[in-house]
Amino acid sequence: MTPLVFLHGVGGGHHAWERQLPYFAGLGYPSHAWDQPGYGHSPSVEPYDLERISASLARLIESLGNEPVVLVGHSMGGLIAQETYVRYPELINALALCFTSPAFAGGGSDLTRQFIAARLGPLDEGKTMAQIAAQLIPTMGSNSKLAEQIMASVPPETYREAVQLLITLTAGRSWPTSRCRRC
Repeated sequence: MTPLVFLHGVGGGHHAWERQLPYFAGLGYPSHAWDQPGYGHSPSVEPYDLERISASLARLIESLGNEPVVLVGHSMGGLIAQETYVRYPELINALALCFTSPAFAGGGSDLTRQFIAARLGPLDEGKTMAQIAAQLIPTMGSNSKLAEQIMASVPPETYREAVQLLITLTAGRSWPTSRCRRC
């Protein structure tokens, strides 16, 4: 069966998928969850940009074998999945996009300024990732202690870089449609 690769959101990590991995593996799908560069045990990249993040994901996919994968992306992971598909369509069989969009609002919008202030303002005020997680996770419709623990473990500099990365994802990219089954 087609391998599945799960991609986490900005406050996540591979542990965010620990309940899904055994479920899908039990159905026969080889299932993998990555830590985006800078998360978990994955070394960061410099500069922290879409090119290097997508290349890191492409290397992971290639290490899994010669079969294209299905990328399952949540939030930021969905944006990274789309970007990687644009750059490496031969490695990807399909996308499953959860709680994401095709682009972020862009650097100068009110939404972007509010998002950055809500996400990075607490860091600038000296709060820890654990304090930010305890405050932010409940506002996202979750009371999950696991989600708080995962977010609390994200290095502050990685979190800062990932939030900045999100605002570089803007609409207007050209999507390859030659492999699209429903276009």
